[in-house]
Amino acid sequence: MASERIEKNFDPNTIEVSEDLVSIARYQLDFLEAVDHKPILNSDAVLDRALHRYETMWLPLLWSNKDSCRLMKPPFDVAWIAHCHQLAPRCYRSDVINLIGFVPDTQSPTPDTVSDELSRKLWSSAHPSEPFDLDLTAVAAAAPVDGAGSGFAKSRLTYDIRGAAQRQRGFFYNVSLPHYRDSQFLQASLRRYKQFLRLQQLCPQEFLVPCYDIDLMWHSHQLTPLAYERDCLRLLNRVLSHDDNVGDRSDGSRLSKAYARTAELWLQHFGQSYARSGCMYRGESPAGRLSKFNLSSLHSGCQRRYQLSLTRMELTAPPTIDRYKVVLLAPKLPPCKPGKRRRLVAMTQAQGTVVESPVTVFDYLVNGDGDQPLLLELIDKRKSSTGLCGCGGTVVVSDSLKQLPPEAVDKLVCDASFSYEAPNYGISNFAAELTFSSNVPSIFQCNLRLVPGVWIVAIMPTDVPSLWGPVPLGQVPQGQEHRCIVASHSLVTESSQLVFTVRVIHSQQLGQSVVQVFNGDSMVTVAYMIGVDQLPTPSQITTAKRGPPSLNPGVRQRAFIIKDAAGDWGLLLGNWTGRRRGVPATPMTPPIRGSPGYLDLILHNLSPDTSGNTSHRMRLPNSDSSDQHVFDLGGIYVDLSRGSACIDAQCRSAPQLVAAAFCAATLEAMCQPLPPAAATATGQLADSVDCQNSQVANAAQNLGEKIRVIGSPKLQSLVTHPTTTVTRGRA
Repeated sequence: MASERIEKNFDPNTIEVSEDLVSIARYQLDFLEAVDHKPILNSDAVLDRALHRYETMWLPLLWSNKDSCRLMKPPFDVAWIAHCHQLAPRCYRSDVINLIGFVPDTQSPTPDTVSDELSRKLWSSAHPSEPFDLDLTAVAAAAPVDGAGSGFAKSRLTYDIRGAAQRQRGFFYNVSLPHYRDSQFLQASLRRYKQFLRLQQLCPQEFLVPCYDIDLMWHSHQLTPLAYERDCLRLLNRVLSHDDNVGDRSDGSRLSKAYARTAELWLQHFGQSYARSGCMYRGESPAGRLSKFNLSSLHSGCQRRYQLSLTRMELTAPPTIDRYKVVLLAPKLPPCKPGKRRRLVAMTQAQGTVVESPVTVFDYLVNGDGDQPLLLELIDKRKSSTGLCGCGGTVVVSDSLKQLPPEAVDKLVCDASFSYEAPNYGISNFAAELTFSSNVPSIFQCNLRLVPGVWIVAIMPTDVPSLWGPVPLGQVPQGQEHRCIVASHSLVTESSQLVFTVRVIHSQQLGQSVVQVFNGDSMVTVAYMIGVDQLPTPSQITTAKRGPPSLNPGVRQRAFIIKDAAGDWGLLLGNWTGRRRGVPATPMTPPIRGSPGYLDLILHNLSPDTSGNTSHRMRLPNSDSSDQHVFDLGGIYVDLSRGSACIDAQCRSAPQLVAAAFCAATLEAMCQPLPPAAATATGQLADSVDCQNSQVANAAQNLGEKIRVIGSPKLQSLVTHPTTTVTRGRA
């Protein structure tokens, strides 16, 4: 017992390592991110060429410059081979001694320690006909036909570099969230790595499995091979092998049993839980599992913006119309409210008037169906400037514009005519002829409306990846069917053209909610709930408000991660706040108005292609005094109350933002405090993030109409709709 108490007070600083692993970890993440952005690096042709350069050029160059090894930085493709090779320390040592006779004293290059100028100079001197920077695209394009071979000698390495390269892509995905670059988080990871080494000292025969924060430090340590070897021999009397070739995580597997044993030993020796928030397995990399969004599919439903010039206006009217002036009105462009118009032309003499070019120039939108026409109105001169006599009508321009050839590059010309009679006002035989010219239209924006789907209870097998996309799923108890609540909603244009199908899935058995966005028949975006297994708590990072995203289960905060074809796109976090009871007035004090509270939302952008703000903050409803549920995410304007969205024509993140809107509506259902009766009916739901989704299937939420209904179905709908089996990619 005494020794156990000593271990529980173990000071990680007693385990010394020779290198600054925190700095190396940051470099490693930057390097792995650069590799992840160049998937061509893992093509067979590029790997063959890089292996050849590594074995026959780079390693001999290190041998020729033994004293400068720590100052040398390899070419990008060679650095990738070296990185994978060094993560198998025993094979690395054996291979380099076999190839060049010694283990070079290299280190992971960081901006303040290594420059590639020296390497370029030495490389060009030793290999003048071989470029330092390899054109990866050209190498891949010049790949030999199948079966022809690479043309290079067989690799002499004993380690499977190709397999390691694929595993490293999966490793980076699991450490790619922003908190892995936070100083406080990395320092804690280093302390836990030292505890891991201490556990290796105490249990040398055990197969210990690291969490990902520990594994990041372990990888960083191995990237300085000589320092790693010296530290391991001093601390463990052996070089600790890193076996990342064990990937089966199913129940009862070697990896699963070893992790459980590691957690048991950790608790026994350190008195701490081994699992750490933000450090657990996230699943396989989503790369290649979603389709890319084709922006042109959005353009077909977008409004066209024309710049019209009224070049000629001819009015024909009897003398009795002299008491009226003629006003031409055009609809205002967004963001003005629909129905607002502006005056283009006001003519005081209507009879026999001909006005030649130029009259006026204005912007005009063509939607497809339901276009707002121009208005030609007659205003009684004897009344105020705003007093209309009720006379006038519409001038339809859009029909003519739609018939114009889209390939025209010069001015386009269209005509519109108008005739009107109002005997009660002394108006007869009034006519107008208008001629417009237009430039080639530009694509403006896409207005979408929601067509809500029907909630059904469906059977969705968890072993069919095409049904779910890149969503890590738990296991359904053996012998049970996986039943979940599913609805497929449609987002259509004003002319009822389908743009997106959104399938929302709530599974109480898995404790998971999923939002899938389809463009045509292709799944382009998926969002699902994550918890503190993948996100840190606020206490784990340097600054909770300005630092990386964190999850606070203490305030019942929930989180959705949104993914696209490139990987992680965004994180949407929400929690209910601002709720307060009203206090009645007393003779001495005024009343205090109560508030039901609101949903506080923050969307963190994770995509490296995102420009501008990295986060957007919103609240739903928008104020205590209104039931408006609108927000602007920089490319999409969403009104959850009306079930409408307006998307910018050049918004390449349209499906991701649509997913975010549906996730926001879902979070509103999940995060609202339940009334006492509902809370009792649901068994006083646990605060644990792992249990957060049971609220979705059990609580009867009144979310209003349109898009807000997606958050949680009413209990009645679960009974009235039959059970179906989902067997295809789209329901």
